[in-house]
Amino acid sequence: MAIPSYLSPGTFTSQTLDTTANSSFGNLSWSSTEPSGTGITMKVRTDSSSDMSGATAWASCTTVTSGADITSNGCVTDGHRYVQYQATLTTTESSNTPQLEDVSIQYNSYTNGSLLGT
Repeated sequence: MAIPSYLSPGTFTSQTLDTTANSSFGNLSWSSTEPSGTGITMKVRTDSSSDMSGATAWASCTTVTSGADITSNGCVTDGHRYVQYQATLTTTESSNTPQLEDVSIQYNSYTNGSLLGT
């Protein structure tokens, strides 16, 4: 039986997530399984447009550590409504691959100065 071989790196870009109103952003965290020789890095960006046409290019965004405040990232702007993340999965072991299980982005939505929810 042949052991599958995984290519590295692989990139997953999320759909555009709608916070439903202008938002202030907090932490990005994720759960993953990362066997020996594998890794996951994440980037995140925001925009005021659902097509992300005004968002910073991914190449200009820095990686974010799980649990970190994303507002220190130059690609995230409080007051934007839309958010998107990009995961890069890597391996140096052709028989191992990391698994991204879930992603959480903390935010508070505001409209006309009123808190809507998190």
